[in-house]
Parts: sequence; structure tokens; C-alpha cells
Amino acid sequence: MYKHHIICGVICHLTILTPTVPPRYVNISGQYSVFANGVNTVNLTCRSESSNPSSIISWRISGERYTGSTQTSTFTGEYGGTVTSDLLVLTATREMNGQVVECVASNSMSGSAAVNKDVVLEIYCKYRLLKRNDA
Repeated sequence: MYKHHIICGVICHLTILTPTVPPRYVNISGQYSVFANGVNTVNLTCRSESSNPSSIISWRISGERYTGSTQTSTFTGEYGGTVTSDLLVLTATREMNGQVVECVASNSMSGSAAVNKDVVLEIYCKYRLLKRNDA
């Protein structure tokens, strides 16, 4: 961005620099240990450190990219950057037990590596033992 100032008939160019900073870390918070009853949900929030340009957050579940909907929000971070937060909501099923959920944050800065964090889901379910009648 350039701004022009005229001082005593001389045109001066003032360049305003905005630093570019990749995300350096991400954090996952939320409940990843739940009881599977068809109603309970796993709510995980991935939050990137302040970056400029803002981070793009994606999710992987057991190595596969998650393509469902999430809720992303941004707010002002340190040093003029942007903190990005993304909420992932999944209905807990017993098949999800032991799956690895990974959050990946990157931005469009050339040469910057993505950062990631993962958690292992602990999904509990109630088993009912059936008594077999032997004749």
C-alpha cells in the first residue's frame, strides 16, 4: 500500500508494510471422551496462533480429510495478525473409538509449513449382556 504526501512541493512515497507471519502452533480443546448414545457429540475446537494472512484450518479423521461442515471464526491477534478458531461437531458413535482427529493450520505464505495437533477419541458405549437360555 502506498500513500503519497506532498511536503514543500516534493512528492514522498510512504510505504506501509504489513508483516507476514505463518501460524506457529495450533491447539485442540474440547471433549473428546464421550459416551455414545446416538445423541452425545464430540465438540472439538482448533485454534491457531496469530498469523498474517489468517490461517486456513482443516480437519483429518484417521488420516482422511473431513469434508463436513465446521464453524470458523476469526479475531484480532498479536502483532496485527489474526487468530482463527474452527469448531468441529461430530455425533459420537462406537465406531469412532480410537480414531485420531487432527487439526491442520496453514496460510498462504510462500514456503511456510502447516502446523498440526491431534487427539485420540475415547468413545464409550454401554453393552447389554444377553442371557442365553440353554435347553
